[in-house]
Amino acid sequence: DERVPIKVVFFSPGGDLEVNNCLVDTIQLSTTPVIGINVGMAASSGCFIYLACHKRYTFPTAEFLIHKGAGQFAGTYNDVVAAILNYQRQIEELGKFVLSRTKIPKDVFESQFSTDWYISAEEALEYGVCHKIVKTLDEIL
Repeated sequence: DERVPIKVVFFSPGGDLEVNNCLVDTIQLSTTPVIGINVGMAASSGCFIYLACHKRYTFPTAEFLIHKGAGQFAGTYNDVVAAILNYQRQIEELGKFVLSRTKIPKDVFESQFSTDWYISAEEALEYGVCHKIVKTLDEIL
């Protein structure tokens, strides 16, 4: 009860999947409440990290991007195959994570996840990506 919530402001084009996983785990394991505030764009891993937050707010014109991302693989045949199989597993886990943290119907998610799926603030509220659309800065300060 004495813990002061941590506020994380998001304006992110995304990033590295392993960094994403580290931050998602850290936020979810935090006893201190972590509040995510999307002020413009939470794309790709930025969106996944945002979804880990205990409470999630968004500005009215902010957007979200959910997709499978991109990867590059190099090395021997066996190295590339192992890397692709690992990446496939990571993407499947991301899909399960998104479904567990939102109200997105599974069929809708599966039809959209293979593309770049941009979600408006209103859609984010409807799908449970965010908990509230900010109407005044007093709500988040």
